[in-house]
Amino acid sequence: MTLDSSHQANQANQHKTLRNRVLILGALVTLAIVLIALVGVPFWVSRGTFGRTFLDKPGFSIVAVNLSKEGTDCYIRSTISNTGNVYIARLTLNLNGTYVTSDGWVPPNGLNDGWERFQNYGYFHCSDVRVGQTYSAGYLSEFANGVNQSASKMLEVGPYALPPPPSWNH
Repeated sequence: MTLDSSHQANQANQHKTLRNRVLILGALVTLAIVLIALVGVPFWVSRGTFGRTFLDKPGFSIVAVNLSKEGTDCYIRSTISNTGNVYIARLTLNLNGTYVTSDGWVPPNGLNDGWERFQNYGYFHCSDVRVGQTYSAGYLSEFANGVNQSASKMLEVGPYALPPPPSWNH
């Protein structure tokens, strides 16, 4: 009888060990799923890896856009805010329908600060600009998930040099 109870105790310990291993494996798999859901999915969504998903919330806004002319030089400064959770893959600026510039990879909740002193900027020529003129600044935002959005703002050409954004003064 002692041999039989020893055998039963041994079997009980094996079952307990197997159950503990299954529980540990289950906990590790659950932890991996939670980490992927919390870290991986938002990254893949923001970079457009999955294409469009129900989690996408693309959006952007024009914080500021200014154009000025002093002598033969023109200055343009713009700030765009990515208000969504998907990267802006390309941001294109047109003034009165004339291509000016494209920039890209604005992160979610990030800013795109642009500043340029120019005579010709893209297809936009400073020689055509007059102080006091009004322009429509149009932005096309192409998100990493394939969604496009546009926004525009009216601006008047000022008679002074625009300084670069503070982040450009290193």
